Amino acid sequence: EHTHLPDLDLPAPSAGTCRNIFVSNIPSTADEDWLRAVFAPFGSIVSVKSMATPGKRLCYGFVQYSHPSMAAAAISGMHQQLVDGVRLCVKAADRDKDKGISNQPSSSLYISNLPLSHGENEVAALFAPFGRISSVAVLTTPSGQSRCVALVRFQSGKEAASQAIQHLHGKVLDGYDRPLEVKYAETQQERQERKNKLTPLPHPHSLPTPLGSALAHK
Repeated sequence: EHTHLPDLDLPAPSAGTCRNIFVSNIPSTADEDWLRAVFAPFGSIVSVKSMATPGKRLCYGFVQYSHPSMAAAAISGMHQQLVDGVRLCVKAADRDKDKGISNQPSSSLYISNLPLSHGENEVAALFAPFGRISSVAVLTTPSGQSRCVALVRFQSGKEAASQAIQHLHGKVLDGYDRPLEVKYAETQQERQERKNKLTPLPHPHSLPTPLGSALAHK
């Protein structure tokens, strides 16, 4: 029976429409059977994957449910719970290979879920094994703090970007508890097409009164 802890002011992230959960800080001996046994009470499990290795400091795994509500229940029920002497960290983590990388293949990548400490040098070192890099940019807030998002462009082309996605999408960096999200960056044409799909707000004068009048005179 799992120990239920008091409110730790650490709300579990929402699963939304995601059926997959990411579980970090699992025991180094935890295999697929362990994950299945711990998370089966929350619903029908489609697949499990353990990335635990005996002696490894940071171990993690993935569980996929048949419905998003089951993933949400698992996150709510198991995030920050103590199991077999370890406190689990359970988050939504969609690792579907086709999700999030539907943009046209290109030499440019969009990377999110980076550690806060990763600047341009660290990002460049992470992606350099896959090809020659022409530019790296880490997005920051007005105060200069990293947004944990970066853009990488390969000089060596689309194949390098594809290899980077295959090897780094869903990877958890040492000492971190979130999987990287690596996908093709939007091209200008794709960005414009996406904007064109957005329905523009009507002009204030075309709105029914008194709402239209109120907005028009603001």
